[in-house]
Amino acid sequence: MSLPDPTLSPAFLLATDDPGLVGYRLAQLRREQALTPQQQAAVLGISVYSLAGLCLCLQPRNLADVKSIAARMRVEAAGMAALLGVRTP
Repeated sequence: MSLPDPTLSPAFLLATDDPGLVGYRLAQLRREQALTPQQQAAVLGISVYSLAGLCLCLQPRNLADVKSIAARMRVEAAGMAALLGVRTP
């Protein structure tokens, strides 16, 4: 994995192996869509540094968790819920 800052690699690697972290789902999506972390960050409208932080978040259990993560990342909550597979009412 080629990242602009090699110190980010451990965050991505750690999160990829733990299904309890958002990074696990994002890694699945990167594989399915053949994206690099940089491309995935661009699609999400965040920096690769923010993507690393997002990867280390706990996988949300409900819409309240999604809203919290979305607010921290400054992204739209419904899109984040869909991305992470959390059902919304």
